Amino acid sequence: MHAIIKSLIPGDMIFDIGANVGDKAARFADQGMRIICIEPQIEIARILRSRFESNENIVVRQVGVGEKRGRLEMRVSSTNPVLSTFADHWGSGRFSGHRWDCKRLGNTP
Repeated sequence: MHAIIKSLIPGDMIFDIGANVGDKAARFADQGMRIICIEPQIEIARILRSRFESNENIVVRQVGVGEKRGRLEMRVSSTNPVLSTFADHWGSGRFSGHRWDCKRLGNTP
């Protein structure tokens, strides 16, 4: 994260894909960046909107990012509900210690 911030200048636009609760977005905003937070989970997007409602440099979009436009099944970890993915391989890689037993539909614009 530090190397990324050093390469940017105030006013640059950042897309925070899978913004979660916005910790990275907040750090970028503190450096004068403009941020578009992309978060597919309804509950997490609500948290983002509430957290950044007074920050005009941060926009929250409650959508996912996928290969094509449409509705996809999103896997959500019941052991850590801020973790979600459209990719099946997450269940066997870095996040294999989490239960992926919740499924929701997510939109990709």
